[in-house]
Amino acid sequence: MSVAELRKCLAGDIGATNCRFAIVDENGTILKVEKTKTPRENPVSFIHNKAQDFVQNENIDGISFSIAGPVHEGKSKFVNLPGQPEIGQEDFQDISSNVIFLNDTVAAVYAEYAKTPCPNMAYITMSTGIGGAVIENDEIIYFKDTDEEIGHIEIGEKNYRLPCGCKPRKFNHWEAFCSGGALVNFYNEWKEKSGDISGFQPKDAKEIFTEAEKGNISAKKFLNEGFNRINNEAIKAVIEKFGPEKIVFGGSVASNNQDEVLSGLKEIKNLPAVSFTEYGDDVSIIGAAKYLLKELSVKNP
Repeated sequence: MSVAELRKCLAGDIGATNCRFAIVDENGTILKVEKTKTPRENPVSFIHNKAQDFVQNENIDGISFSIAGPVHEGKSKFVNLPGQPEIGQEDFQDISSNVIFLNDTVAAVYAEYAKTPCPNMAYITMSTGIGGAVIENDEIIYFKDTDEEIGHIEIGEKNYRLPCGCKPRKFNHWEAFCSGGALVNFYNEWKEKSGDISGFQPKDAKEIFTEAEKGNISAKKFLNEGFNRINNEAIKAVIEKFGPEKIVFGGSVASNNQDEVLSGLKEIKNLPAVSFTEYGDDVSIIGAAKYLLKELSVKNP
């Protein structure tokens, strides 16, 4: 089969801050891509019009969007935008009759599964937040509510009460400790409780890792006593609950600090195979495309 005969689709990575659109073929090759800011006003019509313009002169077989948030019955909401506007598959039916929405971590775990099939695996993204998706017995597990999600695993820390970004607000979830958006707050709490008297005050999560690499004693101690210890507890919970044979990490916090993440897991007994996605920021777009195009190939071989 020639490249010209390969199925292809419009794949999108839709978030409250940015949107990315790509034409992707069934091999997972990105043929063209565009990134734009998500407007705070009328985001659905904006995304629709952008998608429509993007596929002009393209012979696509469908549309597949990965959504940064829960997806129920083909619909999702921009919970961080005014009025929490709803976006759904039907909003794009005039562009293509084949439209699907996937949660972004579901799309990511499918990308990894399609590349190297493993019947029981987990994908975990550590970025501004923490999220994840699971495949059990070759089937994607769809979490029904926030409490079931990987980033909201409760950490048994009696000495801390760190707020999570979930709604309704709860405390001491994994995301509240080790996500990029929470790490400075965790560091400040750790510093007070540990009696650390250094003058180091990081402005963001990146600075903690950077200074630790330079030898900053406070940053190194925090990563060992805080970040790595909590990650260890959370991954143990993932293993106990889902029994994955493989765990793939993604997201900027994990991907940019691979040695640190791995060092926090080395003492876990029966640790499954651990790797980091090779797709980078494209993992959800590629997974969304491959999921749709696989479905179409089954329906129309």
